[in-house]
Amino acid sequence: MRAIVAVLLCLVPSLAVAEPARRLTLQQAIDEAMRTSPSVSAARARSDARRDAARALRGQLLPRVGLADEQTRYRDPWNPTLLGETFHARDVDTNVFTVSVEQPLLGLLSLTAEKSALDHTAEAALKTARAAELDLREAVRLGFLALFEARAIVSAAHTSVEQLLEQTRVTQSRLSAGVALSGELLRVKVALATARQQEIQAHANEQVARARLMEIVGRGPEDTSIDFEEPTEIEHEIEAPGPLEHLLDQAFERRLDLQSARLRSEAERSRARGRRLDLLPGLSVVGAYQHIRGEVLAPADASWLGIRVSWTAWDWGAKYYEGSGARHDADAVQVEEELLRRKIATEVAGCAAELDAASSAVTLATEAIVSAEEAYRVTDVQVRAGTATVTDLLDAQSALTQVRLNLVRARYARAMASVLLAHATGA
Repeated sequence: MRAIVAVLLCLVPSLAVAEPARRLTLQQAIDEAMRTSPSVSAARARSDARRDAARALRGQLLPRVGLADEQTRYRDPWNPTLLGETFHARDVDTNVFTVSVEQPLLGLLSLTAEKSALDHTAEAALKTARAAELDLREAVRLGFLALFEARAIVSAAHTSVEQLLEQTRVTQSRLSAGVALSGELLRVKVALATARQQEIQAHANEQVARARLMEIVGRGPEDTSIDFEEPTEIEHEIEAPGPLEHLLDQAFERRLDLQSARLRSEAERSRARGRRLDLLPGLSVVGAYQHIRGEVLAPADASWLGIRVSWTAWDWGAKYYEGSGARHDADAVQVEEELLRRKIATEVAGCAAELDAASSAVTLATEAIVSAEEAYRVTDVQVRAGTATVTDLLDAQSALTQVRLNLVRARYARAMASVLLAHATGA
């Protein structure tokens, strides 16, 4: 009995190793990438920081309440003499407690402009964070397509190897029967070696594509606990692109990076307006209550309400140049916005053209593969009947393999172009 238990315990680790990999769908991979991506986390943190900065300035628009408590201990009490009479004016220990409330008035103008700038900046940062999420989503989708394109190429290469192995067996049989030459067998073996080399390279490309996708989802390439489901939904989502003018209108309306640039331009203009308003005098309403203990001549309790006016008459142009700099920054952001619009237009036009070309390539490759398969079948029959040469069969097999690869590449190129066009238009 103990021996059986020991054997079972030894088998447990091997059973754990043999556990099948968990297969992630496209959406599950996107969710995991969002959870682990440093770039998305950093963009979200910057967005939170900008929002908190806007909230901090909001408090400066409201009345400010100050509390002060001053405790003083003198060496001796103060007992001055006036007109020959000595009287007690101050204790050794004195205490002054003050509560003050100050509400800025003219300062609200510049503070409001600055708050508007920070609000726009916070919203721009939020748009940037969402754009980073869309970029990551696009990267995962493209990574899936690259991986399964590589796997489809591996499958096509393996099919080519299987066909050439069959040709090798047939040619060997014909050579044994004396109806084929040794040179024909050598040509088939050379073609088989070449196909095997292509299959090895295809497997390497698959491993590279998988490692890149694993990096995107926050995993190491050595992690074998997960695999991926083929994203068939992407091909089902492919639609013919509409008119370019319509695509450009969609992109200019929905692209988050363009919206962020607009918000940053508005923020800089609000900031420039606030700097100009800073040139005005400061005007505030101030109210206070004060309780004094130990000062005999001072009233124990006092309160007042007043106006405080302050104005920096000369600061060597500091505030003026701050406003001028903010205006120049706003102009620069506006120019950058126009450059971004041009870049988006070029990107959308290019992606639409790539999608059209890839769709045409899929149609042509689908038609060609039927002819190539039939040509290979007929040539194979002719070779077996002795009316065609091995060279003819190798040519037909090579053409069939190339057409299969063309169809695989065209299908995935169309899917990738569809993903890129959707991202370029802000979908």
